[in-house]
Amino acid sequence: MITLFNTFNIGYSIGIQVTYGAVTPLDAIICAASILFLLGSVAGLTFAEKEGYAEFQNFLRRDWMSQFYFQYTIAYRFILGILMSQLNEIPSVTVFVFFLAITFLMYQIVNLPFKKGYHNYRAITHQVSAVAIIAISMYYRSMKANESVAVATNLLSPAYL
Repeated sequence: MITLFNTFNIGYSIGIQVTYGAVTPLDAIICAASILFLLGSVAGLTFAEKEGYAEFQNFLRRDWMSQFYFQYTIAYRFILGILMSQLNEIPSVTVFVFFLAITFLMYQIVNLPFKKGYHNYRAITHQVSAVAIIAISMYYRSMKANESVAVATNLLSPAYL
């Protein structure tokens, strides 16, 4: 679960380091090790015995799309982190990030990967919150690109959402 929680942070950190930092050999090794850690986690979730390692797989329905929910989530969050960090200077990228978030939300709504309903509601509520946050950041990014700083900083209604 810690890997799942920190996947976005790892992707965002790697993207910021590669984009804005001086990439030294040590940085490249750390970035590669982080990516290998995520790939190892995905491989462990996919191929390891379910007892003792992937016990959360027991909460998922038995169909193929549901059994790979955690792998899809790791890939989605890592890609989201990379896109938001490396391409944050391009205002139109937020539209693609928003589309990616909506696509993952639709996967959760259509698939309902968990056996118990409250897990599905929890996951969908979490993703709806993420989509709202991405929409607000997309609004402010477009305001930053199209309006003066004085006007953009005084528009607080999306933040109240």
